[in-house]
Amino acid sequence: MTIYVALVHGEPGSYGVSLPDLPGCTSGGATIEAALAHVRLAAADWVEEVVNGGHAIPPARPIDELCADPNYAEEFEDVVLTAGVEVDLPSGVTRLSITMDNALLAQVDRAAEEAGESRSGWLAAAARLRLRHDNGGIHPSRMGIKRVAAKGFKTKIKGAVSGKRVAARAARPTKAARRSTKQRA
Repeated sequence: MTIYVALVHGEPGSYGVSLPDLPGCTSGGATIEAALAHVRLAAADWVEEVVNGGHAIPPARPIDELCADPNYAEEFEDVVLTAGVEVDLPSGVTRLSITMDNALLAQVDRAAEEAGESRSGWLAAAARLRLRHDNGGIHPSRMGIKRVAAKGFKTKIKGAVSGKRVAARAARPTKAARRSTKQRA
């Protein structure tokens, strides 16, 4: 897995997320958690399309490098949150042996033939669909969302491991956020 920077924009009830290093990979949701979970699924689709098209997947850049990139200066102005999102990248092929009911195998073979795919390709596509369906209801902390930082706050992250709860605590507003608050007052 590779961690890509996600930029969250919006307000309560309507959030959008983009992955700058995966051009055009965006998603959204009513909550930040939902938007981040949706963008991970969108990234899986994005990677699949790029690989199927015979193109290379761009490397993930550190957030400091993205912040310094003038092409993204505008996007960072209204970011309400940044997060690191795990994206599964193709890593090779493994040959395996499985056990399956003969009738089910016959159905798989017919479906693969009708789709013009190999048995392995059809089963891999079916597995991807099942994983996406099953992952739809999992909390973002179990969906590979690693680090979260709210704009204007220094944050501390605990338990940023897949399968464990992610707890972010705002330590204190940054100097820029405090200045902004004083200027408004």
